[in-house]
Formats: sequence, structure tokens, C-alpha cells
Amino acid sequence: QIADAQRALREQSGTPQGNVALGLPPSISALLVVPLIVRGRSIGTLNLASRNLEQYSQTDEEFLQEVAGQIALALHQRHPFSVG
Repeated sequence: QIADAQRALREQSGTPQGNVALGLPPSISALLVVPLIVRGRSIGTLNLASRNLEQYSQTDEEFLQEVAGQIALALHQRHPFSVG
């Protein structure tokens, strides 16, 4: 879903019920998922999870997007595949 949308997801849940709704274990309170994009095509995601509520900020999301871009490029250079 994140890979298809090609945009980050930052979710925070303070309750075990909210985690279940997000498909997370009850011990996880915050999630940040960023797509790995090469030439406009998503090849996967980079995921972070924390037990601390409100662990990830907008700044963290922006930084992780930069990191994800570098990871995607490195993966593509190491294992070239047909992209769009």
C-alpha cells in the first residue's frame, strides 16, 4: 500500500486496540514507513517501529525519505532490474 502510493506513512497509536487496527503488535506505539523509489517506481519500503508514542517527527520522516532514496539507488546499482 505504501509502496504503491509512493509516500511515507507515519502512524502513532497509544492503545493496543489501535495497534491491532494498524496490524501492529500491542507493544509498538509508533511506525514510520517510507517507500524505496527508483526512477518513479517503488521497489519496497524502509520501516521503523518504536515502543515510544510520538517517536517520529516530520523531520524524522523527511530524513528517512532521504536515506530511503540513497538505499533504493544503491540497491538498484547493485542489482539492476527493469524499471518502467
